[in-house]
Amino acid sequence: MNKVHLAILWHQHQPYYKDLVTNEMLMPWVRLHGIKDYIGMIAFLDEFPCLKLNFNLVPSLMEQLEDYIAGTCTEKHLECARKDADDLDESEIKFVLDNFFTANWDNMVLSHPRYGELLQQRDFERRSIDRVWRKFTRQDLRDLQVWANLSWFHPLIIDRDAFLRGLVAKDRGFTEQEKQLLLDKEIEVLARIIPEHKRLQDEGRIEVSTTPFYHPILPLLCDIRSAHEALPRLRLPDVRVSLKDDARTQLELAASYYREHFGRAPRGLWPSEGSVSPEMLPLAAGAGFTWVATDEEILARSLGVPMRRDAHQQIDRPDVLYQAYRAQAGDGKAVSMVFRDHVLSDQIGFKYQWAAPEDAANDFITRLWHIRQSLPSRDQLVAVILDGENAWEHHRNCGVDFLRALYRRICSEAWIETVTVSTYLEQRPPAVALPKVFSGSWINHSFSTWVGHPEKNAGWEYLHNTRAFLTTVKSVGSGDAAYDASWRAALAKAWKEIYVGEGSDWFWWYGDDHFSGNDEGFDSLFRKHLKNVHTLVGHTPPQYLNNAIVHVDRDGLYTVPRAFLDVVLDGKQTSYFEWAPAGHYDFRRDRGAMHKVSDNLVSDVYFGFSRDTLYMRFDPAAEPSEDRLPRIELRIWFVKDKRNELFLRVSDLALGFPKMTLEGDNLANPILLDTIAFRRVLELACPFEMLGYREGQTLEFFVEIRRNDETVQRIPENTVIAFTVPSGDFERVMWQV
Repeated sequence: MNKVHLAILWHQHQPYYKDLVTNEMLMPWVRLHGIKDYIGMIAFLDEFPCLKLNFNLVPSLMEQLEDYIAGTCTEKHLECARKDADDLDESEIKFVLDNFFTANWDNMVLSHPRYGELLQQRDFERRSIDRVWRKFTRQDLRDLQVWANLSWFHPLIIDRDAFLRGLVAKDRGFTEQEKQLLLDKEIEVLARIIPEHKRLQDEGRIEVSTTPFYHPILPLLCDIRSAHEALPRLRLPDVRVSLKDDARTQLELAASYYREHFGRAPRGLWPSEGSVSPEMLPLAAGAGFTWVATDEEILARSLGVPMRRDAHQQIDRPDVLYQAYRAQAGDGKAVSMVFRDHVLSDQIGFKYQWAAPEDAANDFITRLWHIRQSLPSRDQLVAVILDGENAWEHHRNCGVDFLRALYRRICSEAWIETVTVSTYLEQRPPAVALPKVFSGSWINHSFSTWVGHPEKNAGWEYLHNTRAFLTTVKSVGSGDAAYDASWRAALAKAWKEIYVGEGSDWFWWYGDDHFSGNDEGFDSLFRKHLKNVHTLVGHTPPQYLNNAIVHVDRDGLYTVPRAFLDVVLDGKQTSYFEWAPAGHYDFRRDRGAMHKVSDNLVSDVYFGFSRDTLYMRFDPAAEPSEDRLPRIELRIWFVKDKRNELFLRVSDLALGFPKMTLEGDNLANPILLDTIAFRRVLELACPFEMLGYREGQTLEFFVEIRRNDETVQRIPENTVIAFTVPSGDFERVMWQV
C-alpha cells in the first residue's frame, strides 16, 4: 500500500533586535524563545527516535543567540532581572512591573500560583504604575524577576533539570543566589541550541535549512513591482532602484554562515515568508541551495491549475500538490521546489490550541489518511511548514501534550514515514518541471503584508533613501592603518544595518493587518537601524527618521488655523485677538510627552499665517531663567523632502535679540532673518516662498528644543503638525465650512 512521506519543517525566527551602535538588544525575545522553543522543539527527538524532522534556522537569529552566549550585548530586561531586587531604583521597579508580565497570562502566568498572585497585585486594568509600584516589597520584586524568566523555560528542559524543578516547586521566596543561578542557566541553555541542531543533523535525524540572512522578502528586493503579479492595482512606494544585489548578498551571507556552523554547504531554503519569484531562484541556486519551499497557492498559480477544498478541507487535486517539482534557475541550473499543505500547517499553527491534545492529534492523522486514500496507487510527499515558536504559548503546557500525542500517533502508523526534505529528494528526484514560478508568499499568494499600505510604503522609502545615502559614502585610505581599519569596520556595520532594515518583520507590523501590542516599539527599532547607518559613518541622522511611521493619532494634539493672522512681532501677546485664529498645540494633550513634563521648556505652540507668511509663537512652560537661556536653541524642521531638509534655527535667546537663520542641505550658507522677537513669548515669521511652499501644498513641521546640543523636547513627541498653505480665499472657505 502507498505511503505518506511527511516532511514537517519548524521555522525558527526572530527579528534583529540588536542596536549595532550601543550593542543593546532592544527586545528580549531571542533569549526567551531560546530557552523555550528553540531548545524545546529539538528535545522531543530524545523521546521519539523514529522521527525525522526539519528545522529552519534564520542566521540573524543564530547570530543573536551567539551574542548572548559571548556576552557581547546588553539587554534592559536582563539587566533589570540581574540587579539585586534590594537595589532597584524607582524607574527600574516601574520597568519591571510594566514589562515582566509579557507572556500568555493563562498558560504562562496564572498557571503558576505565585506568578498569578503578582499579576493580580499589579492589576493592570485598574491601577497605573504610579499608584501601584510602592506596594511591591523587595521580595515581591525578586519573585517577579525569577518568574518572568523561569516561566519561559520549556517544560521538557525543566523536567530534565533538578535545579529548575526545584525552583518551580518552591514557587516563592526566592533568594538572590537562586535568581543569579537561574539567569546563568539561561545562557547555558542558549549555548546548547546550535550544537544540538548540528549533532542531530550529523546523525541524520534532522535537516537544518536556512533563510536569507536578515529575513528579507527577496522578490521585493529584486523588483518591488513583482507585487503587481498578484495585485495589479496595489499602490507601490516611490522607489525605483532594484536591490537585487542585496538579495544576492543576503543569500550568500546565509550560505556562508551555515557552512561555518554546520560544517557543510546548505541545501534547503525556506525563503522568508515562503516568498518566491522567477528573479530570486537563480540567486538561490547561485548561493548553492538545491531546494526551495513555499506554499500550495504559489503552485496553483504557477501551473494555472485551480485547487479547491471541499467541506472537509480535502483538496480536489492531490495529484498536483503532493509531490516535488523542478524549477529552472538560469544558466542551465534547476532547483527542486516543495509546496506546503496550507490547511494542515495552519491547523497546527492556529487551530489545535483549542482542542484536547489527543483529539487534535487524531484530527491530523485522519487528514493524512484521507490524503493517502485520495491517491491509493502512489506515494505522496506532504509538507507541513510553520513557525516553530509562536503557537506554543497558546497551548497548555507549551504544546508538549499536543506534540507528544501527535508524534506518538505518527510513529505508530506504518503508512506514515517522516522524512528530511533533502533525503527524500535524493531518493525521489522531481519528475515534473514547473513552466513558471508565480511571484508571491504563503499569505494569500501575494506580498500585500509587506508593501502597499501607506505605512509599509513609507518604510520602504525610508529604507531606500538611507541606502542611497550610504552608496555615496566611500572608503578612502588615510595612510593610518589603525584608522583605516576602524573606518572599514564602521562602514561594514553601516551596510549591515541596511541589510537588517530589509528584514520582513518591520513591514509586517506596519499597516492595519497585524497588531503586536508594541507596534510603536518595532517602528522605533526599524528607524533606529536606519539612523545607525548615518551615525556609524559619522553623519548626523536626518530628522525625518525621528518621525514615526506607524499611525499616530493626531486628533486632539492640535487645532488648525481658522483665519488669517495680523501679528505684531514684539515678543508678547499684544491683544487677545492677535493669535486667537491660530492653530494651537498644547503639550498637555500629547500623551507621548506627558512623561517628560519636568523636562518640557515649551508648553504651547501657536501657528498660522497671513496670505504669504508663516507665523509661530512659543510659550515657555515656566518663567525662563537667564542662566538656562544661553544654552537653549530651537530648530523648526520642515518635512517637505527627505532629500532636502530645511529648518529654522533660533538661538541667542538670553540677549533679548534672538538670532534666526534658515538652513538646509541645498543652501550654500545660512540665511539670516530678522522677523523674530522674544520677551514673554517667542514670536517669529518666515515667508512661505522662502521655505519652498506654494498654496495648496501640505506643510508639515515639528520642533526640536535643544540644550547643550542635546534634544530635551520634541513637539509633537511622535508625529508632525500639518496644515495646508492657504489660498487667497482661505477665510471665505473656512467661513463656509
